Amino acid sequence: MGELIVLPLMLFAVLIAGLAVAVAIVSFFANRLQRSSAATIESALARQEKDFREEMRALREEVKALATPAPAQAARRKITEDQLMILGAVLACHFGKRVKIRSARVISVGSGSNVWSQQGRAAVQASHSGLY
Repeated sequence: MGELIVLPLMLFAVLIAGLAVAVAIVSFFANRLQRSSAATIESALARQEKDFREEMRALREEVKALATPAPAQAARRKITEDQLMILGAVLACHFGKRVKIRSARVISVGSGSNVWSQQGRAAVQASHSGLY
């Protein structure tokens, strides 16, 4: 009768040992899978961080290029003789008689131009044509 009790106990012990081995194997592969997925996530984050840093560097350079004032090329540019002749011909056609150009200079009109300056030039030009 003692052997009848020992056999189920041995069977139970083998079952527990098999279960322990199965749990160990499952935990080993789960840990390995977790490490590989963590490595995959870390590499993806590293790539995203690198892309983000490159994009930030490009944006900084673009902002720096926009923030630095462009040199006033128009103010330094000289008017050529050909341009003066064309300007004289246009004015002669407009007024119907020959005109003498005393001085001419390049004035930049656009985002860099002052609104007050534009209004002043418009008033001076209008006073010459008799509108004011």
